Amino acid sequence: MPGNGHEQATLEELARKWQAEKRNLWVVAGDGLAVHDALPEALASSTRVASNGFFLERTLLERPEHYQREQFSLVLAPVPTG
Repeated sequence: MPGNGHEQATLEELARKWQAEKRNLWVVAGDGLAVHDALPEALASSTRVASNGFFLERTLLERPEHYQREQFSLVLAPVPTG
């Protein structure tokens, strides 16, 4: 989401529309700072660290020669409805 200072109000409006359809809106990011920027007062939680060993190595000038292991975790927070 682009940072323009109106994220929280926009997200809350969307969350209310989703709630009317009996759905929940969540903010999901690769780090807690992005979630905090969008929803400063949200109670965020993290997923466990996952690992994937099938990413090609990063290279610019030659073809990749092997796979490398990547680890990642997501940060989630429900968007309040108001």
